[in-house]
Amino acid sequence: MVQLLFRLHDADDADIGDILMHTFGDASTAKDLRDHIHTVLKVDPKYQIVFINRDDRRVEQFTALDEIPLKETRVKHGDTLVVKHAMLGEWEDYQKEVHKLMTLSEKEIRGGSTSRGSKADRNLRKNLLLIAEKAAKYLETLEQARFFSAYREFNRIRNEQANRTGFWLLHMEKKWFLKAVQAYFEERCSQASVTCAIVEGAGIQTACRVNLEWDDKSTAYYAKFMAGMNSGLELKSKNLHYVDLREIFVYRLLSLINVGSEEVLVIRDAAESGYVYLATKIIHGFWTRDGRSVEAAMQGIKDKDEEKWRAIDKESRGVMEKQLEILVWLLGLEDLGLVNQANWGYVETQTLEGGLAHELKVVDFTVQAEKKACKKEVKEPFNQYVTTTWKIEDNIAKALDQVQSDPAIAKKFGEDDKAGKTKEAVRLDEYIEYIRNHIREVAEPPKGNESLKRKTASEGEGKNEKKEKKEDGGN
Repeated sequence: MVQLLFRLHDADDADIGDILMHTFGDASTAKDLRDHIHTVLKVDPKYQIVFINRDDRRVEQFTALDEIPLKETRVKHGDTLVVKHAMLGEWEDYQKEVHKLMTLSEKEIRGGSTSRGSKADRNLRKNLLLIAEKAAKYLETLEQARFFSAYREFNRIRNEQANRTGFWLLHMEKKWFLKAVQAYFEERCSQASVTCAIVEGAGIQTACRVNLEWDDKSTAYYAKFMAGMNSGLELKSKNLHYVDLREIFVYRLLSLINVGSEEVLVIRDAAESGYVYLATKIIHGFWTRDGRSVEAAMQGIKDKDEEKWRAIDKESRGVMEKQLEILVWLLGLEDLGLVNQANWGYVETQTLEGGLAHELKVVDFTVQAEKKACKKEVKEPFNQYVTTTWKIEDNIAKALDQVQSDPAIAKKFGEDDKAGKTKEAVRLDEYIEYIRNHIREVAEPPKGNESLKRKTASEGEGKNEKKEKKEDGGN
């Protein structure tokens, strides 16, 4: 019988966690010892560096072959085995790169003079990118070695650093994005086989297709970076965790009025930085306005079939174009219409009479919410769609409730120290009021004209009264 103590150390030989004790039988081997270390200290055998300590001093490194009986090794009853992870050096190198990123980010905040797009700004971005790519390689190695399973405190440090700097360049790495999406769907659909693949034709936003397969069923989702995390994002760390709740709200609203995807999902970033990704269920049978099937668009195929759109009867085309025009004005959307015909399109459905019907679908957009005059062409059918078909007011309330109750972004509605609400929540409130103002603008006559009418009528009444009094006086 051999009784041993086990201690996990960091690179500076500081104790990590508790001192553990275990007794091995006479038949135990060196492999049994390594397997026990794996079980209790979570260090995989191929990454174990084990030292024999005796009488408070280090004797030698434990190097016995797996098949050697433990009693034939240099280990003695009562010894302490100090275990280190072989990736501690990579952790130290990773920390150096992270601190470089933190220093550069904080220097940029203090300086505050670098304008976006300037040479200095481009050089800063380039430098940050190079450092982040180097750090990402170290971190990927640590993840593969399950380093953070052993050093849980280091995992906390890593997340704190991400929260402090945003570590946005790392988060924008495709592998971080894929990791977050993969983990989300594996947890959400535990019985399904989940595969994620980057969509090469996604434009400036990184996106991936998620395929779920189980039994004889399958479904697919389109996950993407949100609009705020493109190359135009400013480097100010105070903005790194910003999430445009308006964009999520519009996706929810379009889903409720049956113009968007039937499912809208918000996915937390893998490192819990506060940033989120968006996923929508791929619309079966969707065709883009520029004549590409959803599969062709996903594969980045550039060939377009304009005849596909022209083959639809003129009345149906006109209805879909009118609906899109109303939504663009009502919601303050951009990157749609003739500007980007890949972001909207239609699905064909079979009618009871055996013919084809076509329904407008919007799959992507940006929210600008700029003040624009309402065209006469938009006003005429406005109430029909907004009030009757889409029931916009009711669905605004439902969409807002869905956004506020989503656990991935619930903190975005929490109070801050000064304004009582986060900036994201305030901006969403302002945006919803913007939409309601548009509804009132079309549903009610302009107040100026109404007051003018009332004034004119009252003046007329006054003149009639004076005329009557004059006539009475004459009698």
